[in-house]
Amino acid sequence: MKNVKVNFALAMVVIIVIALAAALCAASAAIISKTLDSTVEALDEERLSDDEIDDVEGYGYIIRYIGAGASWVAELVLWGIAVIAGIYAVLLFAFALAARLSFSPRKNGLLAYRILMGIEYGLQGILAFQMIRMLFDGFSVVLFVAIVVLTLEIVLSARNTYSDRILS
Repeated sequence: MKNVKVNFALAMVVIIVIALAAALCAASAAIISKTLDSTVEALDEERLSDDEIDDVEGYGYIIRYIGAGASWVAELVLWGIAVIAGIYAVLLFAFALAARLSFSPRKNGLLAYRILMGIEYGLQGILAFQMIRMLFDGFSVVLFVAIVVLTLEIVLSARNTYSDRILS
């Protein structure tokens, strides 16, 4: 397999993982939305069916509505993360695809490929940097492995791109 195809395949692995994370966030937000709608509806029915609400029951309703509001905020955050991750995956895909399509062994095609892949590596580097920042907030083995794999992917792909290996 040519190194251009290897670089594209490695970029696609990163893009697919980001897209799956975005889909997972969107699915989680949809589940929260559905659950929240039914919970608030049941809470409203229960509240409206009572003739008189005493103090303790009123405080219970307040606390349950606060919980529903917190769930709504969590839903919004998940939708936001899903949208941002989706846009990020599309951006990464656009640069990887443009680089792959612009590649040719001639000087201009090679230069365009290297510039576009440099932007791709920069975007992937931003992701790696953010993951390292998250690692300092709290150690996670999964996050550590993801950082190592992403760093190795960037190094291997960059080595292929900026050396004479790209021509073979």
